[in-house]
Formats: sequence, structure tokens, C-alpha cells
Amino acid sequence: MEILQKVFTYKLDPSRSTQQLFIQCAGSTRYIYNYGLALLKHALETEKKLLSYKDIANKLPGLKKQ
Repeated sequence: MEILQKVFTYKLDPSRSTQQLFIQCAGSTRYIYNYGLALLKHALETEKKLLSYKDIANKLPGLKKQ
């Protein structure tokens, strides 16, 4: 049995406000990723333990309050 994969390419033509929203979402995502990475590195350096996804995710609500 052969598996076929189809690929669709769409060109987005967002308005200026939608472009700003895309940029803001990308920036927020990058910030959260870097925050989690910093937590992980800090835990490895100080406590010599690896944080799980759940450990990092539980610290995010505190970040939102800042």
C-alpha cells in the first residue's frame, strides 16, 4: 500500500492590522520560548535536574501577572 501525500500552498494577503497581529503573536511566542529555555538552563546549572514540560508550563501564569 502506497501512501500519497498532498501539499497545498496558500498565499496570505493580510490587512495591516492582521499583519500586526501576526507579528505580535510571533513575538510573544518567541518570548515564551526563550523564557522556558532560560528556566531550563538555570535548573540544569543550579539544581542539575531537567525540568519537565509541566514544570515550565506551571510557571507561565506567574509570568502573565508580571
